[in-house]
Amino acid sequence: MLEVLDAAHLSKHICCPFEQRGGIMLVGPPATLKTTFIKNVFENHHDALVMSDLNIQTLIKLRDDLRVGRYNTFAFTEFAKLYQRRGDTASNLEGSIAMLVEEGFHKASFEDQRMAIRRARCLVVGAMTNNFYEQHYDDWSKSGFLRRFLWSNINI
Repeated sequence: MLEVLDAAHLSKHICCPFEQRGGIMLVGPPATLKTTFIKNVFENHHDALVMSDLNIQTLIKLRDDLRVGRYNTFAFTEFAKLYQRRGDTASNLEGSIAMLVEEGFHKASFEDQRMAIRRARCLVVGAMTNNFYEQHYDDWSKSGFLRRFLWSNINI
């Protein structure tokens, strides 16, 4: 698993006609080393940001860092933390994360949409429990969030 995560992060160096970055979600029961995998791999890369939470304001502050390559990977040690807020706020953030891995995040809804700015993209990796995954599966399937990631079930 460590090698797979490391290779996913380093995929930014492969010449490819596609700009999409995609992502990997680690799903498993508590205490199955999901967070340990993430920390052991991504804390060793200067261009990866390991975090437990994010909101739109913070994402906007990080947008330029993504555009210039300071960060190429966001790794969430507990993806469920992003949903521990109002439902519409969490849904908006989920959409922005989906944009990061696919078409690129460019502007938040409250920013002037006429601005011409470069899109920000990155690999997104997250860890979550089976229960959280099961609770969100149907919504993620309908919204297209599910298809943007590789889903790895961890059973140790």
